[in-house]
Amino acid sequence: MLPLFFRLDPVTGEERGARDAIRALVDRLAPIAERLGDGPALAGLDRVLERGTVASTMRKLYRRKKSFPALTRWAVEQTVAAA
Repeated sequence: MLPLFFRLDPVTGEERGARDAIRALVDRLAPIAERLGDGPALAGLDRVLERGTVASTMRKLYRRKKSFPALTRWAVEQTVAAA
């Protein structure tokens, strides 16, 4: 779980988890992003917050397999599947 951090809200001084703060910020910025044509860039945020980044997935895989060739095969498989 991501650590709590202090949200810089001078009125409430509210503490919240990083994921919640990021989602709130995206909710606030989404209409602006849509108007600028960048709405789709925010669409995958929930997936990243839930599953983690590719880098975190690769670190977990390496810790489990202890093999750079296995990590390379996984990266190739993911790349081919996305194409």
